[in-house]
Amino acid sequence: MPSRKQMRLKDEASKLADPQTWEYFFKIISAGENTRAAADFIGLSTNKINAYIKGHPELSERYEEARQLRAEFHAERIEKIANDVETGEMDAAAARVSLDARKFLASRFNPDRWGDKQRVDLTVTDMNALYMDALEALSIPEGEIVREGPPLIDS
Repeated sequence: MPSRKQMRLKDEASKLADPQTWEYFFKIISAGENTRAAADFIGLSTNKINAYIKGHPELSERYEEARQLRAEFHAERIEKIANDVETGEMDAAAARVSLDARKFLASRFNPDRWGDKQRVDLTVTDMNALYMDALEALSIPEGEIVREGPPLIDS
């Protein structure tokens, strides 16, 4: 008869292999919950989930998408909290704490959209180097231009 540990490991392995588990997990993350809460809901440890996700690129991509949706959730909540303060339903000091926390979370889960720093990818091509390489490839001395065809000026 298998031990409890063996039964638990078998149950965890079947949950990790089940696509439905991942559907639930990513829906929970997308709805704004943290990884620990999602892991508790599906009955697995965060360490098992993180290790399994790292070993499967397609799950890593889905996890990143879920984290970006989580950032969107927090951004929407920021808007609602601001509205609650304006209507007097929430104390401004309490709202400030909540807003700061949600801004932080949104900037960490989707830094390209909600982060303070803008990342710019720029590619620069040195045309002088390309020109010199082309001249060298043609074996033309620098400054000398060779023209083919009839002469421009009749002498």
